Amino acid sequence: PKILGALINQLGLERQVFGDIILDEEGRVQFNIASHLASYAIMSITKIGKVSVTLREVSKDDWISNQENYSQSFVLLSSMRLDNVLATVLNLSRSNALKLIASGKVKLNYRQIEKANQTVMIGDMISVRGYGRFRLAQQEGFSKSGKAKIVIESLLRRRKK
Repeated sequence: PKILGALINQLGLERQVFGDIILDEEGRVQFNIASHLASYAIMSITKIGKVSVTLREVSKDDWISNQENYSQSFVLLSSMRLDNVLATVLNLSRSNALKLIASGKVKLNYRQIEKANQTVMIGDMISVRGYGRFRLAQQEGFSKSGKAKIVIESLLRRRKK
C-alpha cells in the first residue's frame, strides 16, 4: 500500500497508468508505468514511507517474474464476446457482466474496456475489479454443439461484499 500511495501521491498520477506492483524475496519492487512517464518517476520518487529508494528503468529481460499461481479450468464458450466470457467464467448473468463492463471494472490486457461486444482471443488477460483475473490459455477444440472448449488460467478472488 505504501508503494502505491507513493506512486500516486508523489507523482500526482492516477492508478490506471501503473501496472502490477511485484515484490520479490530479495526486497526488490517492480512496477510498470507508461514509458513517457518513466524518467519523471525516476527523478521524482526518492522515498517511500521512511525508506530511501532509487528507481531505475530495466529491460524486459530483467523483469521480476510474477510468481502468482494460476489454477486451470475448462469452460465451453458459445461466443468469444467479452460479456459472454465474463458471464461464463465468473458464473454471472449476462446482464451482471454488462454492468461490470459499463461501470469500468473490466480490463482486457490491462486496458479498460467499455464495449461488451469486444472480441477476446486466446492469450488475452481479463481482470475484473473485485473478482480477480484470468487468462484464456488455449483452445482444446469444439464440443458437439459447436461451443469452443477453452482452458482458463485463473487467479480469482472472492467477490467483495
